[in-house]
Amino acid sequence: MRNRCSHQEPLIRPDADTEREYLDFQWENLLWVARVIDPKAADWIRSQSRVPTLRKLRPVHSASDLANLPKAEFMMPGPERDRLVGLILDGTKIATAALLLDYVECADPLPRTGNRSVLVNSDDHGVAVLATTDVAVIRLADVTDQHAIDEGEGDTTAAEWRRTHEMFWDSDEYRAEFRDPSFPLDDDTLVVLEHFTVTQRL
Repeated sequence: MRNRCSHQEPLIRPDADTEREYLDFQWENLLWVARVIDPKAADWIRSQSRVPTLRKLRPVHSASDLANLPKAEFMMPGPERDRLVGLILDGTKIATAALLLDYVECADPLPRTGNRSVLVNSDDHGVAVLATTDVAVIRLADVTDQHAIDEGEGDTTAAEWRRTHEMFWDSDEYRAEFRDPSFPLDDDTLVVLEHFTVTQRL
């Protein structure tokens, strides 16, 4: 006896090449079944699930994919960069910060949720793919203790975090890169806070 549903496309595609393709296909199947049962149920599932966001964080499969991603460079090449790379790879560091003025000076777009980049070490070798999970532009005075902790560099309060970052932002080496190195640094200075996750090791 033939399966009474054999005229329909099988729920599990037999030629799925990767686990992620398989999971993508299962997600579409779930929505299809939900729409058959109750269209409102499908809308509710889609609105509540994080799957659509996670599906965007696809792994990099080729050298050309990597070449098309921007570099994520923390500090200058050297021991400090390699220390930060280690903190990112072990999950201790999940956030970073930059002055908004830095983006303006470089004419760089602000990071956006879902953006991907290649984390590089001091040898300029890619070691991981990062995906941005959250971005906020706030006053320096409004940075929270939690963000200080998320940066994973040993600061446990916003006050400690601010002292550490102001030492760097006030350094002659850093300010020399700006057209006007005398820019003010006070409570109202805008900073870009970015959270990220490692989606793939290289």
